Order: sequence, then structure tokens, then C-alpha cells
Amino acid sequence: MNKYEQARSVLQFHSDDIDLVEIFRHLWRGRTAVLLIAGCTTLLALAYAFAAPQKWTSIAYVMAPRVEDIAAYLERRRTLARADKEEFIDAAAFASGLFDEFVELSATPLLKQRFLSETKEFIERQEGLGNLEATALLEHMARITPVVSAPQKNQIVPYYKISFATDSPQAAQRNLKEYIEYVNARALERSDSAFLDRLKAGIQARKASLAEIESGIISQRASQIIIVETALYTAKQAGVTDYAVGLAVPGNTIVELRSVDRLFMLGEKYLTAELQALRERPLVYPPRYHEIQYELKQLEALQNHQLTPSLSYRYQLTPTYPTSRDSPKRLLIIVLGVLLGSMLGCFWVLIMGAIKRSQSAPHPPLQPSP
Repeated sequence: MNKYEQARSVLQFHSDDIDLVEIFRHLWRGRTAVLLIAGCTTLLALAYAFAAPQKWTSIAYVMAPRVEDIAAYLERRRTLARADKEEFIDAAAFASGLFDEFVELSATPLLKQRFLSETKEFIERQEGLGNLEATALLEHMARITPVVSAPQKNQIVPYYKISFATDSPQAAQRNLKEYIEYVNARALERSDSAFLDRLKAGIQARKASLAEIESGIISQRASQIIIVETALYTAKQAGVTDYAVGLAVPGNTIVELRSVDRLFMLGEKYLTAELQALRERPLVYPPRYHEIQYELKQLEALQNHQLTPSLSYRYQLTPTYPTSRDSPKRLLIIVLGVLLGSMLGCFWVLIMGAIKRSQSAPHPPLQPSP
């Protein structure tokens, strides 16, 4: 038998001799080591449980606003629609579109980063970091929180869930509330931007129409003044002072005074009065001119009107105050530390006992090799 077979027989001999009672005896004799190792792991677990960053999550449920919630914004658009001769505005569709803007922006990574960059948590964590490290930290935070979840299938009330996690319950609730308000402001700004672009275009178009009508009226008067001035000059040169109306008798020539070339026959006195009236009387505009002025007044009032704050969403559940910590689970960590330490202590005692037995056990005589 070679040395390998001898060692194998020794191990087989000892493994056959060790029973369950013997294992418990070894563990009891080594209970001090087990307790020491379990105590060490428990202390490490306690240190981690109380030193690890805490995570508290605040939750809010939001849905599309009601029509009465956006009455001021809706009335502005109705005023513009009336000026543009539109029939009506679908209030429900407008509210839904405004909420869609809110949901889209709330899940946008860039908007999350802009908000988080101004929070106390990020400002404290990025101290001492370079630009690249701070940017990476901001992107990591934006991937984790806030989280926007769409309504689940077959959900009775189709609300969106928005959650924000941070290291304290107060900060989680505050940050979630501020984030929703921040997104709401951006959604209203985007909606107002499109509205104001259309409003500005409507105002400019109406101003151009007024200017065109005014220019036409002024040009027409200037042309009439030139015609009358020319006729007056001709009347003076011809010595026609008054216009005498004669009887239309057979053989007489009838002169058509509506012809520009024959206006001088009205006489100097009449033409002078006509010229003075043209120069002094106010301009007369068509009815459409006054309609455009009224529309322009309404639209300019919309442009300068300051709205009270409105909402592009409606709360189904306002941001909650977290009452239970998400992590670390301190009790679970401590229990796992105790169990892990106990298991390591038992393994240590059994392994050391096996080593001592193998060293103290008598070795069978070696048979001479043939």
C-alpha cells in the first residue's frame, strides 16, 4: 500500500468514527469560539445596519386635471379661438394633452438631472468631486429617483405613480412635492410657449391688416386731393367760378361731370369747398377695420394678462410621509449577522477538532512494499 492509500484509509477510519453526538460534543467544548465569532459578525452587522445610507420613499398618485382645474388657461384659448373664428375647443382633450405634457416631462432624464442638481442631497454629495465625477453621480441619481410608473393594466382608476427616495422621510416627501411642482411649471411653460407663439402671430397678422386698410384709405384720400387740386387749378385758369345748371334742351351738349377731365366745370367755389373737406374730415374706415381693432384689443389683453398658478395634473394621492424605511433592514441584517457568525463559528470548531484528531490518532503500521 502506498502513502496515498494509507492516508485515505486513515481519513476513512476517522470519518466513520465521527457521529452526530460527537459533533455536538465538539461544538459544546468550542462554544466560546462560536460565541466570539458570532459576536464579531453581529457587531459588524450592527455597524453596517446603523452606518449604511438610509432609504425612505415618498409616493404620490396623479391623474389628468378636471376642466374646472384649468378654467383660466382654457378661457385664454377660447378667446383666441373666437378671434380666429374657430367653433369651439375640446376642453377634455385640452386637459388630457396638458397632462400628457406633464407625464412626458416627469420621466425625462434631463429634467430629472436639472432638478436633482439643485437639491441639498446632490450638493452635499458632489463636494470635492471633479466635473466628470459630479456628472456621473448626477446621472446615477437620476436613474434611481424619481421614478414614474404608468397605470397598470385593468386598473380601475388610471393614475400615474411618482416616487422619490432619499435618506430621510422629511426630505423624501419635500423633494417629491417640489419635483411635481417643478414638472408642472415646465409643462405649463411648454403649453404657454405654443399658445403665445400662436397669439403673437395672430396679433401681428391683425396689425398688418389694420396697416393695410389704413394705407389704402390714406392713399385713396391723397389721390382724391390731387384730382380736386388739379380740377381747381384748371377752373381758376378757365375762369369758372360757379357751376350753373342749364336746362337740357334739344341740340344742347350734355357734359358728364363724373369724368375727371371735366371736374373743373364744377367751378372754383365748389372745388375749394370740396378740397377743404377732403383735407379736414376724418378718415372713414370700413366695418371690417373696426372688427379687427376689437379682436386686436382682446388678443393684446391676453398677451399681457398674468394668470394665477394652475395645475397640469390632479392628485389622487398627495406625496406621502414615509413611515417605514426601505433600507437598510436593520433587524434582518442583525439576524443574518448572528446566523452567519454562528455558522462560521461551528465550522471553525469542527475543522480545528478534525485537525487535532488527525494529528493525535495512531497511524497503522506501514507494510513493506513488495
